Amino acid sequence: MKTKLVILVTALLASHSVSAAFKSNNWSDEMNDVKVYEQYTSNRGSSIGFRCDVQKGKYKDFMLTFASKENVATPSNGRVAIKMRVDDGEVYNLKGKTFSNSYKSGVIKSFPESLLNSIRSGNKLLVNIHVYNQLKMNQSFSLSGSAKALKETADRCDFVVNSNPDLDRKIKEIERKRDKEIKEITSKYENEIQTLKSSYK
Repeated sequence: MKTKLVILVTALLASHSVSAAFKSNNWSDEMNDVKVYEQYTSNRGSSIGFRCDVQKGKYKDFMLTFASKENVATPSNGRVAIKMRVDDGEVYNLKGKTFSNSYKSGVIKSFPESLLNSIRSGNKLLVNIHVYNQLKMNQSFSLSGSAKALKETADRCDFVVNSNPDLDRKIKEIERKRDKEIKEITSKYENEIQTLKSSYK
């Protein structure tokens, strides 16, 4: 019985734990004195991430990155329409641009702060990329580790992501509910264990 209790409580805690699913991709452009810091998560050959470009003594630029398994742009058009949705929340319409040497990957330089707040507290991100109204990418990504990845990258750019008070309040309510349920379950099984022990005396 005690072993089952440990397994049950551990499973509950594990379901709320955050493992780092994001990976780092840092490199330097020595010709232009630019250092690039990127954290990204991938799924089935596509990826989404955070990036900070730092040019020594000049600028720091924070942006979102995307990469598709298939081409999403053409030689004549590197601009793409991107839709993002975290869990069952708001759908964000964004504009991205592929790199000059790629038809599959690029950056998003303009995005609302509310999207970043949703990403760092969410579980799943759905991304659609359209070119000339044709769907070129439809992929979902786990947001496990997104809060840490966002903070580490944003800090490189001195970019501050302000918190959402309403979102923080709702998260704390869920956490309190979780802790209460774990406490109740633990107490229930501890009582059963004590009752069982008493019956053998």
